[in-house]
Amino acid sequence: MVPCGEATGISIPVPQSFESIDLRYPSVLCAFRNKNSGFPTLNVVQDPPQGSSLRPGVAALEARVKNEYQKVGLTDAVISDSHMEPLGSLETFHTTARYMNQGMPMQSLIMVVMLPDRTYTVTLLDRADHPYFREIELQSVLRGISIAGATDAPATVPPPPNTTAIWLILGAMGLVAASLVWRRAHARKSR
Repeated sequence: MVPCGEATGISIPVPQSFESIDLRYPSVLCAFRNKNSGFPTLNVVQDPPQGSSLRPGVAALEARVKNEYQKVGLTDAVISDSHMEPLGSLETFHTTARYMNQGMPMQSLIMVVMLPDRTYTVTLLDRADHPYFREIELQSVLRGISIAGATDAPATVPPPPNTTAIWLILGAMGLVAASLVWRRAHARKSR
């Protein structure tokens, strides 16, 4: 696990062949690339909160990702394989973007993590025609990311009740009821 920037609380299980890149953009918390071939690259961007208490669905998040690619001139980006999946105690959005960049087919695996006060977008970019890593290996990097205080937070759902205790209580109540019925029946016989 490698820390993502300073004091972000984010740790990433980057492969040993990756090296850190110094990108001087305020929203980029950290960036890495494969030191052997330059690809794949990984970056984590922090955005302000979404501004709505409603969590966007898969279609809205797909549209947001496509819009971000179009803003930087990648108008041919095709978004696919979109779904939600857990990351620790969080639910994250995962999607794939495919596009051409200077005649080279590219593929990005994207994970969006929405917290109440900020949003992280993690992008793993690789050449689509000759990837250095298999997609499953890159997905394991995304699924292994840790965010202190978020992915390690306890679940908000209470644990299921201990059914053993419930059965003991019900059994004890049954014995008390049976005892009362027996006493009443026995008291009537002795009169």
